[in-house]
Formats: sequence, structure tokens, C-alpha cells
Amino acid sequence: MGAPTLIINGVELPQRSRLTYQQTFERLPGGAETRRLANGAAFTMQHWERWGTTISGGGWIPPALLGIQRGVPFAIHSVYPVSLLPGQALPAGWTARSDWPEQSITDAAGVTVRLVLPILTVICPLGARYVIGGASPQWEIVCEEA
Repeated sequence: MGAPTLIINGVELPQRSRLTYQQTFERLPGGAETRRLANGAAFTMQHWERWGTTISGGGWIPPALLGIQRGVPFAIHSVYPVSLLPGQALPAGWTARSDWPEQSITDAAGVTVRLVLPILTVICPLGARYVIGGASPQWEIVCEEA
């Protein structure tokens, strides 16, 4: 079985569009604030929390990225796994790719992790970004959960 296919907005991107590929996942805290009780003890109120992902690649700029509309939800089929503990669920709203089975790996210390390729439903507030010039063309999309 070869490498998983990168699918963005329903379009399969060829391998040449991700010769230099990177994907990050980060928590986007929203509305978090610290308050104090009458005795001075601090507590945090958090109203919502979402995940964001940034995907960048280089070598060839796929024209399909021009079709990403700002603020319209679409799916990203990740090609980089997230690691979870056995029995731990994916974050709410994420699903696992059915075309690429998850794997469990145990290291020399006996710690087992599950590697899962997620599918995220996201919005891209700014659209795709292109950098032309240098050694090769580059592209990047910054998204957050819809």
C-alpha cells in the first residue's frame, strides 16, 4: 500500500504537489478568561475550543486550491497521523479515514499509541496562499474547524 492520498475539498492532489509537505494541528481557544473567587483563587472560564490546521506543500501548485471558497466548509483528508492512546476517541467532529487503516504501535518501553489519519471539516477564512519564486513554488492553507 502506497502513501495515503491528500484530498482537499474533494480533489485528490497529486504527489508532486506535496514534495515538501507539512501539516500542523493546534488548539484554538475561544473566549477563555481567568476569573477570581472571593477568596482569591483563580479559575478559568472557557466558552468554546476548536482545532486549527495549517497545510503547506511545494513543488507544484495545484489549481484545485483556487476553488476553495472563503468561509465555506469543506473536508480535508489528512495524510499525517495523529497519535492517540488506546481507547481514546478523536476530537468531536473528526472521523478516521476508512481507506487507510489505523495502526497501533508499541515502543521499547511498552507504551502503545494509535496512529489515525483524520478527516476534518474546516473553513479557510483567507483562501490559499501561494509563494512563487525561490527553489520551487509553494502553497499554504490555514483552516479551522467548521
